[in-house]
Amino acid sequence: MWKNNGMDRKYEAIDRVIEVALCLYLFLLLFTKGEGIKNMLLFGSFILWLGTLRYRKNLHVLKDPVPMLGCAFIASAVISSIFSVDIRYSLKDLKDDILKSLVLFPVIATVFLDRKRLVRAMYSMFLGLVCVVLIGYYSYFTHDIPMMRPHVPF
Repeated sequence: MWKNNGMDRKYEAIDRVIEVALCLYLFLLLFTKGEGIKNMLLFGSFILWLGTLRYRKNLHVLKDPVPMLGCAFIASAVISSIFSVDIRYSLKDLKDDILKSLVLFPVIATVFLDRKRLVRAMYSMFLGLVCVVLIGYYSYFTHDIPMMRPHVPF
């Protein structure tokens, strides 16, 4: 994965930090709070990835058909938001969603090429999903919210 064999251990440690930060980001992605922490994890790992970009050998992954289609999708979203009826609203909404996917996709594509790392990312997303569902059940059973009651004649 790396060009220089003498620096492998240093860059493997950086990849491990990026992996942990992105797994934590993927865990927190389903929660509504903690936007500042999520942004620090995402953009911090992107900055670390940019710092090691010169030494990566697996950048050919970004030239495969799936990343090229992802870039085409992002370009189409930018072009359609420019020609939108309300340009300010479209560009504001574009800043929130598309920028994060533009930053997240190349990092995941190059750092998570290992099967073990992909399994760890899947487990962190699954754990986040279980936490969100358990919080939903907790609020359903402990709080009497009219919106959560079924509207049936029984």
